[in-house]
Formats: sequence, C-alpha cells, structure tokens
Amino acid sequence: MIPVTPEMVRAGDIDEEYDDLKPRIAFLLNLWKAHAPRNDDPYGRMVYFLLWLRQEVEARRIPIPLDRSYLGTIKYLTGSGEVRDSDDVSRAMGEIIEILEGRGLIKKRHYPLLVSLMDDFIAKVRNNRPGLEQTDSFFREYCEIRDQIAAGALKPPLEPTSEQNRFDFASGKSLASVLPGESAPDYQLEVELIRTVLPLTGSRPYQARKPPMPAPNPGLATTAPDATALRDWERQRTQP
Repeated sequence: MIPVTPEMVRAGDIDEEYDDLKPRIAFLLNLWKAHAPRNDDPYGRMVYFLLWLRQEVEARRIPIPLDRSYLGTIKYLTGSGEVRDSDDVSRAMGEIIEILEGRGLIKKRHYPLLVSLMDDFIAKVRNNRPGLEQTDSFFREYCEIRDQIAAGALKPPLEPTSEQNRFDFASGKSLASVLPGESAPDYQLEVELIRTVLPLTGSRPYQARKPPMPAPNPGLATTAPDATALRDWERQRTQP
C-alpha cells in the first residue's frame, strides 16, 4: 500500500461532507415532493428526516459522525425497502448513511490508494492460487477493473447497469474463503478484499477516512430526543 497523505484524508474538511449531503437530500426531497411530512407513513417519515437534516446541514450543526440515535429512520427504511422506488433512491439513501456515519465517499484523490490496495490483494491471490485469472471470472474481472482505474478509464463508484447492479460483492465474499485453498480460509485476505470492493461501490477507502469532526456551530444534542411516547400517541391517533 502506498503512504496515506494528508491530502488524501483532508482531515477537518467537514464542508466536503456537507457538500456531498446537500445534492442527495435535494434529490430525494424533490422526488418525494408530493408526500407531506408525517409520522404515519414511511415516505412522510423520510421527508421529515430529510427536512430536518437539510436544516441542520445548512446551519452547520451536524457533526461527523452523527450519533446513531439520529439515524433510526433512514437506516430502518433503507433496510426495509419501503421507500426503495429505484436504484437511485437506494444509492442516495445509502450514501447519506455513509457520510453521516463518518465513512464518507470515495473521491478521485483516493484512486491511487485504491489501486495500490487492489495490487496488494492481487499479488497475494496470485501467490496463493497461481493461474486463478484463467479459471475464476470474478478474479479476472477484479483485475480488469484495477487496470481500468489505473488507466483512468473507470472512475469509482461503479455505476449500476441492467446486467449487474454494482460490483459482484457476493461473488467476492465467496471467492475470499477459498483463495488460499479450500481447506484453509484466510480471514485477513477476506478483509482486504472487502476493503477494496467497498470503495468500488462508493465508500471512501478505510485507510483514508477522516477522523471525527465536530460541528462548526455546536448546538445539536449529542443524542436524539426519545420520541417513543410521541410515536405511540401518533399510532393510536391514526388507528381506525
């Protein structure tokens, strides 16, 4: 792996995270503009959350990472699929979570680091399983993607296509357990694979993540208020 430089990390640059959040918030709010903010509907809950998030980002009160207590709505609805209208919606919601949880998104300045991490993984695979490129389609594709990124022909994150929705992460995980030989799985090698596949789908490389950044304008409570009583009241009020 090549050295991780301060320029790659840009520690303290919270405005980059805000600038990544704003278009994704705007995209989802525009898509769901027909939905009023309300607590008894999944779209309404997302609109509530996004309006609040936009307000706090514009006021520069959001720290990175944001406490998980604030992320219940978006994480639940991302997982449940209740508002998953398209791949673009899933991607925008997933990227908002990546940013707010402090992992961040991959940028062009991270490509050399990603290529060097892929090189390390490829070298270990070739040492463990010579000739695997000729017999395993996933590993062959992985090597081709590395070459395209290095040549500037491919710029992560990989875009979804009709044939393949992002990189074949499932195949990658199944491959990792047999790389050193079916009888001796190599956990560390699997970790290295995951840490290169995730940046291919949009996450910032693990080694270049920013340290925690406080909000420029403090004022947000460390944890979200407990709204359980309000939620239960709302459910009772709207039940037939």
